[in-house]
Amino acid sequence: MKRSGCLFVFLFSSLTLFGCGPSQGTAQPEKGQAAHSHALAGAPHDHASTPVRPEIAVPAQPPIPANATPQQVVATFLESLRGGDEMVAAALLTDKAREETAKKDLAVQPPGTPAAKYQVGEAEYVTPNKDGAHVPSVWTESDDQGNSESYEIIWVLRHQQNGWRIAGMATQIVENTAPLFLNFEDPEDMLQKWQQASEEMSRADAEDGVRQARTSEDSTASPTLPR
Repeated sequence: MKRSGCLFVFLFSSLTLFGCGPSQGTAQPEKGQAAHSHALAGAPHDHASTPVRPEIAVPAQPPIPANATPQQVVATFLESLRGGDEMVAAALLTDKAREETAKKDLAVQPPGTPAAKYQVGEAEYVTPNKDGAHVPSVWTESDDQGNSESYEIIWVLRHQQNGWRIAGMATQIVENTAPLFLNFEDPEDMLQKWQQASEEMSRADAEDGVRQARTSEDSTASPTLPR
């Protein structure tokens, strides 16, 4: 079953969203065009910003200009995930996302997978004032045997006073199902959705196990010879 549930230990240390082992190698990121993805359904467009609490330590300005495009912000964010730079990753979230996740004691903790590669696609502006955007991306990881898997993620961005920042993401957890939208600005909803997704993945894994067992039994059964 192809799905992006096993992708990487995602941003928040108290919320294991994805869980693959570390990759090997030193491949450099690929910044190209990803296939255009459909617009997200149900992504909120509340652009209100909440001041960051003083104890949330983030850089005053991440290593990009304030007028950076949504694509540039996503590329910098993915590079921070690849390099395990939690300060930059946190600085590229919206103020509200940092504030609300801090209330739930969810600390930013990018995975640090140097062998990962990524591609960033064209931004789609989703509000009349062009202060909301969706940016598709492809994240690719390799295992110890050199096998690679790629996962499509759509990043949801808001435009704040200090530039574009990431408010959430959407990705397909189980094949042939709608993408799951995780709103970093609403951790309670995010946690609830992830719990539901985890249960769905467990059911899918169980069904896969049953199908594989039946296939194995059928392949080893003795043929019935005609008399």
